[in-house]
Amino acid sequence: MIQCLNTDRLTKVLFNYQKAFAVADVREVLTIKKDTVAAHTSSQKRDIHTLHANLVIDQIACNTIKKNVVLFDDVLTTGAHYKACKQAIESCPNVEKVIGIFVARRSLYATALHEFSNLDI
Repeated sequence: MIQCLNTDRLTKVLFNYQKAFAVADVREVLTIKKDTVAAHTSSQKRDIHTLHANLVIDQIACNTIKKNVVLFDDVLTTGAHYKACKQAIESCPNVEKVIGIFVARRSLYATALHEFSNLDI
């Protein structure tokens, strides 16, 4: 299992999963050179080649990676980051298959507070 971009909460969950179930091989193989603007706050279309160029591959981890890889990310907006990360992972010598799992959390309480804050009851 690999997490594409650094989200501390998801990283902790995955490493705890690895501790609980020894069958998991959790690694941080990719990092980013510099932060990018979140897709939901920008009107610019994501360029996969630019995103791919912003990734750094841990070559030691890449050379010892398994043939089937599960790529974790904390949200899927346009899919551009996933595609860039997938391309990077597919460049590792032993990799045959890469799939993505996207985890998101929504706070209904906070949404409800915001959407109903203007009501005069």
